[in-house]
Amino acid sequence: ITYVGANLAITARPVTVTADPQTKVYGDADPALTFTTSSLGSGVAITGSLSRIAGETVASSPYAILQGTVTNANNPNYSITYVGANLAITARPVTVTPASGQSKVFGLGDATLTFALSEVVGVSGSLGRAPGEAVGSYPITLGTLVPNSSNYTLVLSLTTVNFTILGWSLNGFYQPVDMGFLNTVKGGSTVPLKFEIFQGSTELTNVTAIKGFKATLTNCLAFVDVPADAIEMTATGGTSLRYDGSGGQFIQNWQTPKSPGACYSVSMQTQDGSVIYAHFKLK
Repeated sequence: ITYVGANLAITARPVTVTADPQTKVYGDADPALTFTTSSLGSGVAITGSLSRIAGETVASSPYAILQGTVTNANNPNYSITYVGANLAITARPVTVTPASGQSKVFGLGDATLTFALSEVVGVSGSLGRAPGEAVGSYPITLGTLVPNSSNYTLVLSLTTVNFTILGWSLNGFYQPVDMGFLNTVKGGSTVPLKFEIFQGSTELTNVTAIKGFKATLTNCLAFVDVPADAIEMTATGGTSLRYDGSGGQFIQNWQTPKSPGACYSVSMQTQDGSVIYAHFKLK
């Protein structure tokens, strides 16, 4: 045998390295920068790690993921084609929790709504609330409140917090009317309805605070369990609604119908919707 030798040449294997897209929330650590490869045949794994363009702001996001040390030099058995991807940084959510128990009295202006933040973040603007000025509850909203940095986003607490508009406080009717009793009064007589109205701690003295009066004919059987109070009532001064500065109270004279045996519920309603009642039986 005369042997003439030759060589087995091993060439670099073409491999495609594809970076995986990544995302993170501002302020968190970077996730692992991973990648996939095309078939390595019977070869060993690709070595090295990816890197990314430096930066930590949402405004400059996304950041390109670079080939890093996943190179031909570190993997001499492969001819690497690199396909890049991006790392996106999203705004960090900050929970806004409005303070509970915030309110105002009907007719007054809203105070600035207070709140707490789940993280120390600069903000501008103010909370808002659902529209309306009637007595009741109104859900508090984010309003115009915004973070001072695009790296954050504000999220309202999942627990609904309401802003409350409180009604006025009504005192009365005063004597000679008895509240909680069936006042027995002669038909055709004049009953002085005396009362006070308070907007929070402020006493109101203008008759425009009063929406109106009603005298409603009522079934007397509705008052079978209500104790009766037999009193005679007479007019006090003028007949029109007025505020008596000397007595510190409103006075409205009610001319009772001439209907012996009839029962009436008399009510006074203020502009905020608050109502007081007194009950009468005519004789």
